[in-house]
Amino acid sequence: MWHWGYESWWMGAVMLLNPVSVVALVVWAIRVPGRDHTPAQPDARRSALDILEERHARGGIHDDEFRRRRGAPLDGHR
Repeated sequence: MWHWGYESWWMGAVMLLNPVSVVALVVWAIRVPGRDHTPAQPDARRSALDILEERHARGGIHDDEFRRRRGAPLDGHR
């Protein structure tokens, strides 16, 4: 016979979680494989000077460092 005492509350929860978990699994299976997992590429249109000026404006580098780097040749050597 069925016991409808203290056991009934968790049976209702299990019966509700089963379809919810199936729907969540289906949504996940549809969305995840189509997602692009490559990291975002930096904006190639910004020049090194633009980035340097932005860092200086935010306070990331001091005035002396900004002037030194701005006057450095753009061949990659410091």
